[in-house]
Amino acid sequence: MKERLAKLLEELSILDGLPGQEQPVVRYLKGKLEPFAEKIHIGVNGNIYARKTGRKSGLTVMVSAHTDEIGLVVRDIDPSGMIRFDKLGWFSDSFLPGTRVRVGKIPGMVGIKSGHLMTEEEKRTVLPHRSLYIDVGAANAGEVEGMGIEIGDPIAFDVPFGRWTNRDFCVGKAIDNRAACAVLIILLEKLADGDFPGTFWGVGTVQEERGLGGARTAAQFAHPDWFIALDMALAGDTPESPVSSKPIHLGAGAVVKLGDFLESPKRGYFIHPGLKKVALSIGRQKGIPIQLKAVYGNSYTDAAAVSQEFSGITSISLGIPMRYSHAPSSVCHLGDMEACLRLTEEMIRSGIDAKTVDFLAD
Repeated sequence: MKERLAKLLEELSILDGLPGQEQPVVRYLKGKLEPFAEKIHIGVNGNIYARKTGRKSGLTVMVSAHTDEIGLVVRDIDPSGMIRFDKLGWFSDSFLPGTRVRVGKIPGMVGIKSGHLMTEEEKRTVLPHRSLYIDVGAANAGEVEGMGIEIGDPIAFDVPFGRWTNRDFCVGKAIDNRAACAVLIILLEKLADGDFPGTFWGVGTVQEERGLGGARTAAQFAHPDWFIALDMALAGDTPESPVSSKPIHLGAGAVVKLGDFLESPKRGYFIHPGLKKVALSIGRQKGIPIQLKAVYGNSYTDAAAVSQEFSGITSISLGIPMRYSHAPSSVCHLGDMEACLRLTEEMIRSGIDAKTVDFLAD
């Protein structure tokens, strides 16, 4: 199973799918999901929906993995042939100087002043992204336009996929959230036997990195009774992380997130107590390693939007631990992807009913 997950992750990671420009990822998912779904639908905003009905009656569950990634967008083209840009999604400006990128299919890099010419102050200064530029080897704006580059074009980080000496460790671009997209593909394949209650909707959502827009429309389309967001979880096993008695470790299992982005009253959620109980019980019974995390800060998943649609939707967010979040390259562990897949599958097959999602249930 790990090798299958690794292959899917590699193929997904090298695709470019910036917010609002997720077409390559959606096309890939469509090809992988279509053989196992009763229905495939592409929403007007790019969400992809795959439906499978179980052999027993029951509730409707929606499971999402967002398809977009952080990156850049062409803002302007200088007469000298340098490209000015803005950011799509949040990340530190400190990552940018010297970084290799792709403007569509055209390779380039974010320019940086030669180290030999920098003053001591410049060496310590993080330059704002709007002062930076991308060099694609053009002498003037006309040559840039001749390459087919236009204002508004997406710009992706040019990062190869790789596996380390310990082959369970995977590194690459867009690990957030292509690791969960890989899990979603195999989840539908497993559920193709129909041995679960109710109706399953597997959804690849768009524009998560730009405000959860795809999650909101997905809830309106599928009308789920309960919801699982598959996403990444911030690892705490590197030297710069805050000291914790139980940090999230790569290779230690799926993460049950207890809350998201709670300093904003309009965007955030607490885990539903019934779904938390089910997840932890299944983990113990099936021997699935689980880690708990409460991130009440600048981090959120699709559950932060879906849980607040209609009169409220019972929601849980399951995470795959990841190092170096919102950077050009990130790292995840195949064992955690496998644990997240197993936990999600077992929860869907478990027969969650109206009593389970009753807020006052014992």
